[in-house]
Amino acid sequence: MNGIGLLVLLALAALVLIGVPLVISRLGGPSVLRIVRVGGLAYAALSVLVAVVAVVPLIGGAATVSVPLQAGGIARPRNVTFDQGPLARITGGSIDRATLTLTDLGIPTRLLLIAAALVLAAVSIVIAIALSRIAASTLKGAPFTPGIARVITIAAVAIAVGGTVAAVLQQWGEWSAAQDAFTVTAWSATRITDPGTTLADLGWPSAGAFTLQIPFLPLLLGLGLGAVAAVFRAGERLQHDTAGLV
Repeated sequence: MNGIGLLVLLALAALVLIGVPLVISRLGGPSVLRIVRVGGLAYAALSVLVAVVAVVPLIGGAATVSVPLQAGGIARPRNVTFDQGPLARITGGSIDRATLTLTDLGIPTRLLLIAAALVLAAVSIVIAIALSRIAASTLKGAPFTPGIARVITIAAVAIAVGGTVAAVLQQWGEWSAAQDAFTVTAWSATRITDPGTTLADLGWPSAGAFTLQIPFLPLLLGLGLGAVAAVFRAGERLQHDTAGLV
């Protein structure tokens, strides 16, 4: 999964984790909450299946990876006349990524991409289990039951730390895959008169530089869930203090 997909997943997970059980408890009744409780566990199982599907090709098969390229301009081919189209005229830009299906990746690259997939799966499983726990406690009429704040805290840490780690590992693995796919250590060619000619001059793509981008959304979501966990912790204390008064 690319970085944008990861951030969207974490954002949706954070919203679902807190909002869905409480809203459904108001609108849908106990039957829907039971579905959410079971659905959380089902999503955890689905996350395991998705992780297996992502990891198996990386172990020894053909894996599809989006890799960074050294930015190159887009130009009209020489000695070619376009009789019709394109509609828009390109005035700037470059090709800086490619989606490749690769075999025989290096072991470090495989380990990085596998680790990214496993970390993301672990985050998804933690979120799914937390959702199921919240739905179960809300179903019992006690959303502030002891332990829920701890569950939300664990989910907050998983999103903040796990989301960041997964994004970093994914970027590192994609860069390493680009190195595996495009780095040539020795080459020869015929009919080359300029000794300074490079493979890039001949049209061979070059792997892009490693530019690490730390996503801040998982950290912000983690902090936000941490604040929600504090609210639930206060609710637990209030529920404990008022127990037996009525």
